[in-house]
Amino acid sequence: MKKSLLFTTALALVFSAFGQKRMVKFSVDMKNETVSANGVHVAGSFQGWSPSATTLVQEGSSSIYSVYAEADENSVIEFKFINNNDWASGVESVPALSQKGHKNNGESNDNRWVWTGSGSDTLMLPAFVFGGSAPDGQYAVRLAVDLQKESAVSSDGVHVAGSIQKAAGFPEWNPSATRLANLYNTNKIHEVILCVADGSYEYKFVNGNAWGSDESVPSSCATNNNRGVTVSGADVEVDKVCFGACEACPTAAIPKFKATFQIDMGKECNFKDVDIAGGKINGWAGGTFFSDQSGLSGDWKITKIGVGPAKGDIGWFSEEINATTRPCMQDDRVILNRDGSFFNIFGDETWIEGWQQAGANGCGTPIAPFDGSNMGTWKDNGDGTFTVYGKGSHLGIPKVINGAEITDSNNAADSITYEYDITDNKLTTYIAISNGYWQFEYARNNANSNVWTTTILLDSGVEIAHKVRKIDADGNVNWEGGADRKYFVHNDTTFDVRCFGLDEPCSGSTLSASDIFFRVDMSNEIPEDTVWLMGGFTSPAWQAGAIPMTANKDNSDIYEVLVKGICSEYFEYKFVNEVMSSSSNGEAFADSTDRDCVKDNGVGGFNRHYTRTSTDLVELFYVYSSCQMGNSNAVANIANELRIAPNPASGKFTVSLGSRTIESITVMSLDGRIVRNEKLSSNRADVNVFGLTGVYVVQVTDAEGNTATQKIVLQ
Repeated sequence: MKKSLLFTTALALVFSAFGQKRMVKFSVDMKNETVSANGVHVAGSFQGWSPSATTLVQEGSSSIYSVYAEADENSVIEFKFINNNDWASGVESVPALSQKGHKNNGESNDNRWVWTGSGSDTLMLPAFVFGGSAPDGQYAVRLAVDLQKESAVSSDGVHVAGSIQKAAGFPEWNPSATRLANLYNTNKIHEVILCVADGSYEYKFVNGNAWGSDESVPSSCATNNNRGVTVSGADVEVDKVCFGACEACPTAAIPKFKATFQIDMGKECNFKDVDIAGGKINGWAGGTFFSDQSGLSGDWKITKIGVGPAKGDIGWFSEEINATTRPCMQDDRVILNRDGSFFNIFGDETWIEGWQQAGANGCGTPIAPFDGSNMGTWKDNGDGTFTVYGKGSHLGIPKVINGAEITDSNNAADSITYEYDITDNKLTTYIAISNGYWQFEYARNNANSNVWTTTILLDSGVEIAHKVRKIDADGNVNWEGGADRKYFVHNDTTFDVRCFGLDEPCSGSTLSASDIFFRVDMSNEIPEDTVWLMGGFTSPAWQAGAIPMTANKDNSDIYEVLVKGICSEYFEYKFVNEVMSSSSNGEAFADSTDRDCVKDNGVGGFNRHYTRTSTDLVELFYVYSSCQMGNSNAVANIANELRIAPNPASGKFTVSLGSRTIESITVMSLDGRIVRNEKLSSNRADVNVFGLTGVYVVQVTDAEGNTATQKIVLQ
């Protein structure tokens, strides 16, 4: 199939040995030209730039001329069309948008270009209008993304995924189908040109070829969490952007700051661990774990310092850290993350020794290397001691190292080992000096036993999209619901505590588990063999833990299931009328005016949500893909009285509804196409289905608006 993509391929690329060839079809539309008597040619890097060696042939009586030629696979080749057979005249003038050299890469080169990719099939290039950027009736969209601020460019290539792919002839939202090319190895700019019709499209870049390595698009330039572009009668050159940003990458290094995340898990259950996943954090892979309120790891705030002749004896000097004694130390904290990273966190000021500033001891701006600007590491030694590593990393005050008190920053230790003990939320550390012991006491920065914390070094000014995940004892991962949470950091920041799955703190006392009766009205749908309920309250969650629903015995349009022992107080869920798989999406809520009961789920769809406020049995009953409440009075209606015979049938069948009056009979194919629609007013009717074969759905509506459906086989 022909693909309207100018400079990429639709295949996931498998790099092969140097010298492998791929067949390429070059096509040009000469509709606006008088074709030279010497013919139409293509010249390029793939054939030595000969203007006469590669002749294009007219396709029938059309204005399209084409030729097949071999080129190196997995390479960028350059070319031009020539309405002649030499360089003297007839060479096309390639539009700036289509030239290899472009404002987005800062280079000069006026040739067309294409990334050949690999594969045994032929790479079919669009039939560009001679001297134009796209085929007749389409327009070119040039995209460019700079990955200079990423730690690495994936060996699987850089791709673009979105609705724009479908417009260009590819599977939409496929992270491996549309590869960008790095035209100049002196930069990390990757580019692609797509040929599409007028329309508005969404897309995002992927540093790799799979979801999870896609960028997080900042809110300030996002359309439904994606990038957007509108084509209206002209080619579009989209300005180069930094991966995951709204603008070009800054030339200077992006400063980094420490961001502390706090999540309250008090309303959750059936979990063993908690981590965070985000594009700028860990490529959405997760594995950045939170610390709970037990053990040595966590977020600790200093409360007291002292020194004395022996461990535990601070008779020489001791001081509570408060607004009267050392106010600038009140916000001094140490972070011992579970991944072994260590941070000193200070406010605008901390305690400064006289030798650090050539003056008296007192409050002042933190001074390197004791200012927390360098991330350290730490290790619990398993013998009642732990060690922090990294010059300047320390607990308490910076002058205290193992065996001494230093008086010169040049003598800062590369590592310091502390003895410690923990009682409830209090951490006490001890360190021997030449003639005694210093003692530094800390308290958890958040004393709420339900709050988990982690601190991460993040780029300043970059939107940090993320979600928190809970993990059960079997390793099943449950992502919190709703759209991605998006934060910015412009300095060391501790974000407010929020409840898992919500954007606000948890409130109220914790409830015991309760039972919930889920019901869905499928009268507007053609039910699959199984209707499902899925959500974040199961473990595993969502598709992997989906629950089959059963039709109500009195009304086959109503599907229901009682779920016992739901312990999550807030959860999201949805009904699914499709074959259950890992990609099943369920209710679509296509009517934008009917979404008051749902939340954006962050992946292009919507979830229902519910907050338990008691342990009483609750019924959640809705019309499928709607916020309309289900009608409990409709549960006992016409399904038991409906009779369709014969079944299987040939030519016609009879519908009867007992004592009820039939208002309409609709016969539909399994894809929803209406093939018969009868209006009547009786309790019995014959339906003519002559010429129809296969499985169909019969929907019967009575005079009171009640409906029932039944499948029938037509022979």
